[in-house]
Amino acid sequence: MKAMINKKILQGRRGSTLIEILVTIFVLTGGLFVLYGMYPQGFNILENAKNINTAKGLIQTNISDLQSRAGNLPFAIVPCDDSGDPDGSIPQGNGTVKISALNPNLTDKDTFEKDENGNYKADAAGVYSRGSLLRSRKVVGEKTEIPGGDYVTTANGNLYGGKYTLLFSPIDTARDSRGKLIRFRIEGPDMKLSDNSATSEYPVNQIWTDAEFGCYFSEYDSRLYFAFLPSGAYTTMDYSARLDYDRKYSVSYMVRNQTTGQVFRKEGAIRVGSDYDGRWSSIFYDYDENDPELNTTNLMDVGNGYTFLEDSLRVRRIFEEVTDADFGRDPYQFVMADPIVGTVVFNPLGASLSFESEGKKKPLSASIDYMIYDPRIISQDFQFPSNHDYDGSVKLKLHTGGILGVGNPSDITDGAGTENPDEATFEGLMRGRFDQSGNVNLQLGRRISSLDELVLPQSVLIIDMQTGLRVFPADADASDISIDFGNGVINFRSTKVNLISWSDGSSSPVISNIDMSSRAVRVYYRTDNDWLVKYVKLPDLFMDNGKGEKNYNVNMDLNWDEYGISANEPSRIYFPQEYAGLDVLVDYTDEDGNTIYGELQKISDFPENNESSCYITLKNDARDVANVRGSGVNIGAYWRNNGKFRSRDINYSIIGQ
Repeated sequence: MKAMINKKILQGRRGSTLIEILVTIFVLTGGLFVLYGMYPQGFNILENAKNINTAKGLIQTNISDLQSRAGNLPFAIVPCDDSGDPDGSIPQGNGTVKISALNPNLTDKDTFEKDENGNYKADAAGVYSRGSLLRSRKVVGEKTEIPGGDYVTTANGNLYGGKYTLLFSPIDTARDSRGKLIRFRIEGPDMKLSDNSATSEYPVNQIWTDAEFGCYFSEYDSRLYFAFLPSGAYTTMDYSARLDYDRKYSVSYMVRNQTTGQVFRKEGAIRVGSDYDGRWSSIFYDYDENDPELNTTNLMDVGNGYTFLEDSLRVRRIFEEVTDADFGRDPYQFVMADPIVGTVVFNPLGASLSFESEGKKKPLSASIDYMIYDPRIISQDFQFPSNHDYDGSVKLKLHTGGILGVGNPSDITDGAGTENPDEATFEGLMRGRFDQSGNVNLQLGRRISSLDELVLPQSVLIIDMQTGLRVFPADADASDISIDFGNGVINFRSTKVNLISWSDGSSSPVISNIDMSSRAVRVYYRTDNDWLVKYVKLPDLFMDNGKGEKNYNVNMDLNWDEYGISANEPSRIYFPQEYAGLDVLVDYTDEDGNTIYGELQKISDFPENNESSCYITLKNDARDVANVRGSGVNIGAYWRNNGKFRSRDINYSIIGQ
């Protein structure tokens, strides 16, 4: 009876079939696979959000740094070719394209250039060409007054002079076969044209200051004639020294083809010898910085069939590098004291000079052009706290985690992966050589075959900003400094460190056991995912290319600091494509004779092809455009994610104005 009852109970309860069990397992398994597949996507979303926040932080930090030194902001920051020419051309497809006309939307994001077979391209010296991501950035016309003299400690020794630290560093310090800098130039302020009409043997109004020059254009032979301060004359400088040294001047001007209306720029450098007597001349030596011999390249020859545009003439005195740190009587001298920190030391005599500008006496100022060495090198400034952790330790947290490591600095075959084309591993922050005079030759893309071709075979460089010396453990055996590569943290066991020179490879202290409390340091490093920061700053002033008097291809005819107007489009102004999306201010007179000052316009976005250009459309048709000036800085942060580069950029208008 009991057995029957149990049987009935079992018969009344339906069991699960094998098919149902299999279906349930399949559904659950499928759900697990869906959930599993969501994890990488979720992690990617989180990682991307983190990178965007990091990019914003990097950009904001750089903007804050520039705003804090608004008085030093350069005239422009623009892309250039490997030689430093913003108007240079590079191969693209079956032809070439001007740097200023490059459309980033149509350019592969490569670190170094590749040929049609996918191989890295190198020049005759074995240096690889920068690709679109590492395209050289030229800083044009960074400003400073000549600082007063003081004793300066740098990585290359001690000297006396006026110390100035550049806004961006490290800088490219490639040198020619004679050891001369070829991508770095310092010029004085625009000189005053004091006589442009005299045609006699000597200028009618004798030039008696180093801030003036004379010039006139001879229609007879289509040449420019110049006059400068005579070398044998006493100057008005307060130290009253004869000019018994050579002087070098940069000259630039525009000419217009009288047939086509096309406008061209001519520029170069000329040298005035110490025996110059002050008379008019058109046969000064033109000076080619890449040629060991002074040569005549017809800079003064305007050319038959061309009109000299007098208003475009600009003459500036060029500062000359002193390599032995022994300043002479020439106030236009400097020492490249530290290309990594970006320290320039001027002859202190320059601080005592003044020039008359707009009716006021102003100190001698310098306009500095240079190339940023490698935008992948991130720099971050810190100030050591006066109060540190309970155990005396200090932690510096970098903007980005994942510091790129070199492994063993004495082994050039190990280390983390990198995009340097000639090596599979990252071998150090800076590539280059020291010459016999101790000058540093930094050049990105240099082939590395030995440690001798690495200036810094380390992952991280920490610089004491007061001295320019490297922060180094006071007791290496005690590991006073340790690095958390994964999280981007530098740990100091103590604020007591040694300061050494990074340039000679020695760990011998220059300054021993110094307390870093309240001192400023700068940290240089690279990241695992190749973070980089790129800048574009529009020129403070654009020049008119032709006033609409010619038919031109705006992509090929506009230089980096020019705008173009077409006669049949009185409200449209064209710009090089590299400035797409940025702001300009325009002063102009409309067709009704009304004068408009400072109309703010945004340059159009990048076109979808290279058959058109970027432009603005004024609110009114323009009868005459008086002034076009840049009004912004674009700072972009790029990072590598799953093998592809992502980016985030921010435009800041009217920075420092």
